[in-house]
Amino acid sequence: MAYACPVCEAPQADGPHLANHLAFTALLHDDQHADWLDDVAPGWADRTPEELAETVVEHAESIDVDTVTAEAGDIPQPTGRSTDLPADSEVQRVVEEAIDMTRERHEESEKD
Repeated sequence: MAYACPVCEAPQADGPHLANHLAFTALLHDDQHADWLDDVAPGWADRTPEELAETVVEHAESIDVDTVTAEAGDIPQPTGRSTDLPADSEVQRVVEEAIDMTRERHEESEKD
């Protein structure tokens, strides 16, 4: 079952995809996603996507699978929280790798 993100309404293919979207976006310094996760799923960073999905899908709107798209424009850009992490090259490398992995997953899901 597909879900709309309860924060930004970005469509996600299923519960684990929704959990990954919320967590990746929160980790990429988005206050809205991080605050929502902190309120709804305390300890979210320590959960697997499947575990987090069990909680977050209860708060997400179900959507038709036909409406799920995976364009690069659907990936939220980092905002806020930039002071929470040190601005060193290792953090930057990890963030860039996460963004690339997310885009690749979206492109692969478009092909399917």
